Amino acid sequence: MIISKIYKEYRDWLKIVALVLIFVISGVIYYFSYNNKKLSIDEASDKEFELETVICSEEMTTNNNSKYYVYVCGEVLNPGVYELDSNQRVIDAIKLAGGTLEDANLEALNLATLVKDGEKIYIPSINDLEFETNPSGETSVSSKININTATKDQLMTLPGIGESRALAIIAYRDDKGKFISIEDIKNVSGIKDAAYNKIKDLICV
Repeated sequence: MIISKIYKEYRDWLKIVALVLIFVISGVIYYFSYNNKKLSIDEASDKEFELETVICSEEMTTNNNSKYYVYVCGEVLNPGVYELDSNQRVIDAIKLAGGTLEDANLEALNLATLVKDGEKIYIPSINDLEFETNPSGETSVSSKININTATKDQLMTLPGIGESRALAIIAYRDDKGKFISIEDIKNVSGIKDAAYNKIKDLICV
């Protein structure tokens, strides 16, 4: 009876208290559910980012480790075709070929140049001379300067070719590759028709 009397007297207040409790409990449940859901999304985003990072790293590793094949010949111990990474240099190719022989003329090469796929790396001798065939079919020694292998000092023996032009010729062939014809030397900065006409009969490739 007492409980019934209290209920009747405070019935409206009890309803308000009950509604407030329901609202508070609902709010707490929503808050934790929302945070858990956000945490799951963040974790998924982190995993996706990590996966992309791994994939990018693998692609970079693959690109940086491309294999090149070069032919090393001339004054080396073991001439042949060798496999190198794309970031390796001429000196590395020479080492793979067993190193140079006693008469090798390394001044004719830029040992720090990066290798190129399919490249021929020829190590000249310090005693290298060019040979040519005369009309009778006999082979004779030519005094012409090979602009693909000549050292700075050898190039400077040509008329009109000083130290700066000699270095420009060496820099050009290191950057662009070997000259295909003697006329290609006119592509070198500072060597125009007038300079070319002075040396054309004294050079070869």
